[in-house]
Amino acid sequence: MTLQVESLSIRLGKAFHRLLEFADQIPLSSSAPPNWRSGRWGALLAPFALSASDCGQVGSAASRVVSDPSLRSLLGLDNPEAIVWVEREWPDGQGGWIRPDRVVWLPPPQAMRIIDFKWRVLPAEEADYAAQLRAYQACVSPAADGLIITAEGGHWILTQEGLVHWPSAGRPAL
Repeated sequence: MTLQVESLSIRLGKAFHRLLEFADQIPLSSSAPPNWRSGRWGALLAPFALSASDCGQVGSAASRVVSDPSLRSLLGLDNPEAIVWVEREWPDGQGGWIRPDRVVWLPPPQAMRIIDFKWRVLPAEEADYAAQLRAYQACVSPAADGLIITAEGGHWILTQEGLVHWPSAGRPAL
């Protein structure tokens, strides 16, 4: 039996994802940062075998995301009427299950968003991530917006042509 060791990048991504499962509880970047290696945050990050510096990097990234007004809106954090499912399983119609990171339903005009969290999106990964979001849409709602939110604080929007990057500055990089 060979032990597989995940790369630091994979572990950072999983840790970032884990923290954003608790997006409504992450401290804003304007507040004093917590010790990301102790208490509840340390318990959440412990499985990823990160250094103190890496934990700080992941915590800062998660805090940056929840502190950005446009990303807060996408995540449904400031809308008390938003219904949010985190890591909920949905039947895929073929006997299997899918598990989007976050699904946000907003009451009329009834917007729905399927959100996936990634540490980063490399050009070679764009097509696979677009296919992943399309599979989520097929199961949850074909009319739902497909989005990826990254550690840098930007997001990617799924279009008919594929993923379009919206950096944290708010303009698409076309």
